[in-house]
Parts: sequence; C-alpha cells; structure tokens
Amino acid sequence: MKKSVYSLVLNDDVVALVDRAAAKRGISRSSFINEVLARELAHVTPEMRIREIFDSLERIAEGMPFRVKEQPSDAMMSLFGSLSYKYNPTVRYSVELLPKTAGTIGALKVSFRTQSASFMEALSEFFYFLSGLESAYAPKGVSYTPENGKIARTLVVPHGAQYSADETGFAISEYIKMFDRALNTYFSYLPDTETAARCTAGVYTEYLKHTKYLI
Repeated sequence: MKKSVYSLVLNDDVVALVDRAAAKRGISRSSFINEVLARELAHVTPEMRIREIFDSLERIAEGMPFRVKEQPSDAMMSLFGSLSYKYNPTVRYSVELLPKTAGTIGALKVSFRTQSASFMEALSEFFYFLSGLESAYAPKGVSYTPENGKIARTLVVPHGAQYSADETGFAISEYIKMFDRALNTYFSYLPDTETAARCTAGVYTEYLKHTKYLI
C-alpha cells in the first residue's frame, strides 16, 4: 500500500498521548495515527490485518501445547514448545508476516536451544526429509532455508486463493501443529531412521487430508 508524507496540525497534548501509546505498542507515531484513522473510517490496513492474523493465531494457540510470547514488533509472533528427545530441548516457532495477502506472506522460523552435534545432525536429516515431502504438495513458491540447526520456511498463499485474517491464522496454526507433531514423531523413533521417516510421512499425510487451507 502506497504511503505519502502529509502535514498535520495537532494539539501537543494529543501528540504526547499518541507517542506514549505508540511506544507501548512498539510502533512509530505515524503508524499509530494511521491505524487509529483507519479504524475510525472502517478501513483495514496491512498492519491491522497482520494484527488480526496474530490475534487469531493466539486464540487458537490457547488449545495448543505452546507458550505465546509477545514481540517488540507487530509483524512477529513466537510460540514455544518442547521436543520429546533426551533433555527436552525448547523449540521456538517464530512467525514473521509481510503486509501482503497473496503469494509469499511471510516466514516461519524454527530454532532450538541446543548445540549438540548429534542433535543438529538428526535435525538436518529431518528438515531434508520434510522438505522433500512438501515439495510435491505445498503451494508453489514455498522454500526451506536450513542453517546451523535453524530453519526458515516461507508461508505462501496458493495462487488464486484469498484467505481472510482468521483463515490465515488458522492455516498457520495448523501448519505449526503438523510441523511440531512431525518433529516429535521423527525423533521419537531415532535411531531407527526408516521407521521415523515412515511415521513422519504419515503425520504429513494426515495433515493434507484434514487441512482446509494450505500455506
């Protein structure tokens, strides 16, 4: 959405309140005023849509085995879970969204609080296997970027599809639940990688059967 510079004459006391409210939200004065005016005029800005998606995701997360953490940016949200493997390492799912409604709308970043070499190796094998499964079914344009035990996976709305904010939040939550279940399934069968791969494929197949919104 195009943005331009405009001159406004505002009361100093009002500006002070605006700055205080904007700082509490972690956004700029201009962004806050833009949002307030948009709400008054019943217009949804890209930033407001992102907030609606996160509100939807947070509501859904209440029924999921994750902790939600507030972020300093309105464009990012993190959920924390744990992996049932040896010392139960923490898994962080960070959702970062772009002000878009079609195509690549953001990314899911998955990271772990561990530096175990054997864990990192198994993790790389899992990433490689899951990305192979997804290559045939995920929306065109989805990509994986693994790096040092972390992974970034683009979130893509299928070509021609139009998801509401609630539908987008639901799609992201369903994908995270699948990913978390697949991850735990894979590691639960190690070191039997053949069984781990077969059962993980079953988790992904179930996801494809029941999800209404691929992303």
